[in-house]
Amino acid sequence: MSNRIVASVLGVLCCVYVESLGQTVDARKRDEPRPLSPQQKVYSLREILALLEEAYHVHFLYEDSLLEGKTGQLASTIPNDFFHDLKLALSNSALTYEIAGSRTIVIVPKPPITPTGSVRGVIRDETGARIPFAQVMSADNSLSVRANAEGEYVLTSAPAGLCKLVARTIGHRSQEATLHVRASETVSQNFTLPTDALSMGEIVVTGSRNPQTKIESSVAITTANAAQIAERAPRGVADLLQVVPGFYVESSGGEVGNNLFARGIPADGSFRYVTIHEDGLPVFEASELAFVNIDELMRLDVNVEELEAVRGSTGAIFASNAPAGIINFISKTGGPNFSGTIKTTIGDYGLLRTEANVGGPLRKHWFYSLGGFYRYDRGIRDPGFPANRGGQIKANVTRTFTKGYLRLHAKWLNDRNIFYTPIPVQNPERPSGLAGFDPNFGTLASSDFGSINVPAPNGGRHAFDLREGIHPRVRAGGFELTLDLGEGWNLKNSLRAMAADLQFNAIFSIFNPTTAAQFAKEKMKLVPNATGFEYRFAQSPQEVLHPNTLNGNGLVVESGWWAVHKPMRNLVNHLQLTKRWHGHEITGGVYLSDYAADDFWYWQNILLEVRDRPRALDLRLLDASGNAVASVTAQGFTQFGTVYVNARNEGFVAAQYLQDEWKATENLHLAGGLRYEYHSLNGARENHGVFNLGDANTLADDRVIYGDGTFRLYDFTYRQWAFSLGGNYRIHPDLALYARGSKGFRIPDFDQFRAVNPEEDRVLEKGAIENVVQLEGGIKLANPQFALSAALFLARLDQLPFDDEVVDPVTGGIKIERRFANSTTQGLELEAVYTPEKGAVFDLIATVQNPRLRDFTFTVGGEMKNFGGNRVRRIPTVMVDFRASYEIAGCKFYGNMRYIGERFVDDANEVVLPDFAEVYAGVSRQISRLTFAFNAANIFNTVGLTEGNPRFGQVVGVRQNIYLARPILGRTLTFATTYAF
Repeated sequence: MSNRIVASVLGVLCCVYVESLGQTVDARKRDEPRPLSPQQKVYSLREILALLEEAYHVHFLYEDSLLEGKTGQLASTIPNDFFHDLKLALSNSALTYEIAGSRTIVIVPKPPITPTGSVRGVIRDETGARIPFAQVMSADNSLSVRANAEGEYVLTSAPAGLCKLVARTIGHRSQEATLHVRASETVSQNFTLPTDALSMGEIVVTGSRNPQTKIESSVAITTANAAQIAERAPRGVADLLQVVPGFYVESSGGEVGNNLFARGIPADGSFRYVTIHEDGLPVFEASELAFVNIDELMRLDVNVEELEAVRGSTGAIFASNAPAGIINFISKTGGPNFSGTIKTTIGDYGLLRTEANVGGPLRKHWFYSLGGFYRYDRGIRDPGFPANRGGQIKANVTRTFTKGYLRLHAKWLNDRNIFYTPIPVQNPERPSGLAGFDPNFGTLASSDFGSINVPAPNGGRHAFDLREGIHPRVRAGGFELTLDLGEGWNLKNSLRAMAADLQFNAIFSIFNPTTAAQFAKEKMKLVPNATGFEYRFAQSPQEVLHPNTLNGNGLVVESGWWAVHKPMRNLVNHLQLTKRWHGHEITGGVYLSDYAADDFWYWQNILLEVRDRPRALDLRLLDASGNAVASVTAQGFTQFGTVYVNARNEGFVAAQYLQDEWKATENLHLAGGLRYEYHSLNGARENHGVFNLGDANTLADDRVIYGDGTFRLYDFTYRQWAFSLGGNYRIHPDLALYARGSKGFRIPDFDQFRAVNPEEDRVLEKGAIENVVQLEGGIKLANPQFALSAALFLARLDQLPFDDEVVDPVTGGIKIERRFANSTTQGLELEAVYTPEKGAVFDLIATVQNPRLRDFTFTVGGEMKNFGGNRVRRIPTVMVDFRASYEIAGCKFYGNMRYIGERFVDDANEVVLPDFAEVYAGVSRQISRLTFAFNAANIFNTVGLTEGNPRFGQVVGVRQNIYLARPILGRTLTFATTYAF
């Protein structure tokens, strides 16, 4: 399948090669060089042009009077280099040339030399602080310069006379100035740029081929520039996405491996209905695969210039499987001035992180950007070993042309991150910790069982290391080419190839905690002559003398030691061709993606004490005389081989779309688009058997699930349409109304063809396409003191498959339980910024929604259940993020409160996850090129639960005082120093 994409790309580039003289005619050397006659020393210019026409297969247009009496020079051989030879020919004349067609050149007189001068100045915000790296350009875009880190600029070669300049930068309203430039002199012009609340004047490119300001567009857009990202001090991608209304983000899993729920659409986690892009292309084609939450494959650092998040609407047209939106991280690229950023962050959990970015010119028309990060920390929930360590390098090189550019880019990521799962807590109404277990900082991961070596039925053994955590090794590279083809035609082609090797090792919640005595009594039922028990620590012969009071709580918990290995690859190419015609911007696109993700899973169950960084336990059953009659565990494991998966999976996407953005009037913008997608999926899954490894001294190896060497195949294709229609009416320069309707879809992914238990080995069924219909309408308001973006939305989903990993009550293993659900969500999304006075800013991000299940009927335990009308599990009805900042005497103080309303653990709406609020605060100070920032997260150590136990009670919740749930992370303090130059 990769060959199909390569062939398509080569075809595209060949077309560009033939059609664009600006990039091709100078490379045309099909004829052998022809020596010139040594007898002829002087040529008329008319003769030279005739020779060039013959040699290069071009045609010159000119007025005869322009060439009369003029001579020129020739290179020693032709053809050599077209533009070099043409410039040499015209060097003795006052003539130049213009490109009029693919092989047509017009000879014209050189324009008279215009006297020029210079303009210099400083760019500040309304507080008087200098704004680094703002752009100053002439009104006709013929001149442009970027300010330095001190906000100072110098614009050279400004034509003498009246000159209109514009200063602009992201996050501020642009300002114009008209001044008189004197020849050979320097004029001073300073700019003061007021804050652009919500960046309504900012140009956005995500979800649209025609760049528009946010206030003009008919989609719901949230942006965050590099300064805003830094001030939020996010721990990872998921933390940052909390700035997007309508997105409920669970970032309690750590830096990576988190979940996003968009517009109340139900999901079992991950980033199911949105796609994450880096510079306009997906990080990986499948936005949700088991154990590959897409944030595992990318990282935030100072290489990121901006975040653009488009909710709903055009995501269905411009991306595959993105009906709820596109999240695009835009990287920094080099400019004409050398600049850079170096940032170091330390934290109270052993954090040491250094990141940097530098960029600038390489030579004429060539620019570069290079950077990356390295980070080490013990983890907010310290497991007793380094929790997060690793880094990445990113680079891009840009070659600009008169009518376009070519950009090459590459990324290398090698990082290890711990994954936090539910932990023991008590009191469902007001969650709190247990004796020996801190709900803010405790974890069931531990160095006590960090490295394991477990047996397999084939006589081999498998070694896994918990210290590897989530460990992606990602290598990616590609290019982006844009060309202005003339007469309103533009071409853009983007390609990226990536390969990743992902390991996932973590302790997962399975059963709720129970007392040591109760757990032993349940196991004694399996051995007829067992009348007593004893516990020992698995890594030492020490006996647990008083298990009922162990750690002050007397509890044990059976957890999962899960290991997954996923090699992945993706080759994607996106071609767009745009035509501007009578107010229309018509874009046609072809999107091709060839991708694969293989699987190897081998899981175990392990018995742990309940405390921070627990020790593994061994349980032996005794007869009436105190003699051991059976060992429930082996090296702490209660069961080897609870789950086994060995599979290969391949997919191919071919999509075509057409979008028209029409400026019907000066104030009315209309847009509509269609997408047609072909998607194929195929692969093979190894069948399973149940094996007894034959160790009579333990029960742990009696029911080992492992591959039997036979495979079952699947091969399915899907075809589907999507559409989107919208409009924006600008009532006033600062006020607009918009509305949009869309119908998107999500194609089944590889996981829908996975069965992980022998009893599920059946003929694979073709998964259903999920359809998502959305309606939205809203208002966009912007003025210097107040900005508002508000939208009412309706999202309706059909055929969502819930694939829950649940405990088999008979075997104790894990099995997949699949059900299909429909849902409808109505809601309101709101962003508002208010600046009542100089230096004071108030931000509000809020979502109010009502996500409800529809037509959700199925059988549980022989009883018919109808959950239609129930709230969608895990998703709140209210989310609020309120932020305030105040700048005085060079210091900026800021803080925000994040509130999450109550949610249900289960589909039956029997068990509630209580609402909670967490508070963040910080202060920053800029001194020349240095910025110092201190940040505190979850200041009051709120115990806010984001999920219950995903393996237990997801359908009908189980009420009990001690249970498993995943709280948000505890309080952290960080200090960062940033140097910009």
